[in-house]
Amino acid sequence: MTIITFGNFMEYSEEQYNEDKKRFYESKLYFLGSLIYGFSEYKLKKEEISKMDDIIKKKLSGNCENIYIGLSSFLIDFGIFYDLLSKEIKQELLNLDYTYENCKIMAKKMFNEFIEDAKKILPYETYICLNDKYFIVFCEVCKNTKITKSNFIKLIRDYFILDKAKNVYSTCRDPQLFGQIRMKMMDIYPLLKDRYGISRKLDLLLRFVDDDNDYNYKILKYILDKYYENKNKINNKYKPIKHNDDH
Repeated sequence: MTIITFGNFMEYSEEQYNEDKKRFYESKLYFLGSLIYGFSEYKLKKEEISKMDDIIKKKLSGNCENIYIGLSSFLIDFGIFYDLLSKEIKQELLNLDYTYENCKIMAKKMFNEFIEDAKKILPYETYICLNDKYFIVFCEVCKNTKITKSNFIKLIRDYFILDKAKNVYSTCRDPQLFGQIRMKMMDIYPLLKDRYGISRKLDLLLRFVDDDNDYNYKILKYILDKYYENKNKINNKYKPIKHNDDH
């Protein structure tokens, strides 16, 4: 899944920049069509394309019933799930001039909002996960969720340790950055489970009725079993997790 990054995820070449702008233009055409016609079949007229910016502005400033449809589908192409945005940013979107540069600034602002909200929830040691912007895209687009106290362990597990988004984002993300974060998360995952997850006894029981249980994945079973075997003789590899409340 190739999304429009505006170069906010990593530096890109002139060729990648031109490709990004091309995808943006195509997405903006679809945005225009969605505002005018909704999700029904349509073919934009030449005059609609030539007056694209004016029509978009007019539709967003009025009582157009297709605003939600248009913005939702447009922002998905940026890796952003519209429903998760704050009321303030949703209001800003109604008054935005939809140039490539303006959308670049707005997309960065939306990702930063997600990151700031996530940092209120995540333990400090897992902040590094937010450096991989495709992890945020995974949360928003694939899972349609913000990071919460009840889901952050599973989100980290699915994206980094089990690499469930490999077929979707492996050709886009920075493999070195992903690998570094993955190794760290594998190292501290048992501590995260021990401090913030359900009890091990319950977890072991649930493996019989839940195929997605940690103990039904060889790699997770190995690191969890190893951790609990050594829990009473902790070494320097397993240090206490420092939660953001401790800062």
